[in-house]
Amino acid sequence: MAEVDGKKLARTLGFLDEETLDGVIETHPTIQAYINGAISFVEAMFIEEYLSNGFNTTEAMRICQTKALERKTYDRIARNVMNKPTVRRLLSRRLAERALDADAVLAMLADVANASMDDFVEIKEVVDPATGEGMWTAVPNLKRAKESGKLHLAKELQYDSNGNLKIKLRDQDKALDMLSKHLGLFELDNLQKVPQEIIELLKLSGEEKKAKLGEYSKLLNWEEDGKAGHEHGSDEPVSGG
Repeated sequence: MAEVDGKKLARTLGFLDEETLDGVIETHPTIQAYINGAISFVEAMFIEEYLSNGFNTTEAMRICQTKALERKTYDRIARNVMNKPTVRRLLSRRLAERALDADAVLAMLADVANASMDDFVEIKEVVDPATGEGMWTAVPNLKRAKESGKLHLAKELQYDSNGNLKIKLRDQDKALDMLSKHLGLFELDNLQKVPQEIIELLKLSGEEKKAKLGEYSKLLNWEEDGKAGHEHGSDEPVSGG
């Protein structure tokens, strides 16, 4: 029965590849917590939706419900779920695991935000055919961009009707906005923001993060949590599988 329920949850979360389904069920912390009885089906869905939608608790709960409710009701149910110790511990673990890749993601965004046309063109002095005088012009230099590892920062490379190359860089404003939102996540007293312990985790070096994950592994004994059963502290109706 547990295996059937685990597959149902895995498919609901988007794991549809039958060849890898068993491996996902055996290793995915949220699915394992559900199979062991530590959290409910809806709570498992809520955790993963919350992690994938930009940490919006209300929207995560809306996705988990099988009937339409008022927004304030979604928000109230989400707050009750977020206040459960088992849910918060699992969220902290999942966030800690993702934090190992956070530096790489932020580095990529910073790379886009700091992109410059200096990487794609060189300035040369040429003779103006109309006046015969010297003038400065920008000449595309894709070889320079490739050798400096910056070519991926170009979103479009197109030639116009006159054979002139047009270079369009990836959206710097969007990258800066995403970086700003990332920093905005770390506000206090807001259930839609990342827990303080994860803020501290993100400040650690790569080796320190791995060591911290080892501590999480020892602290989170899912086999024992499973024996404790579900934690139900909400008076709100929660629908789900």
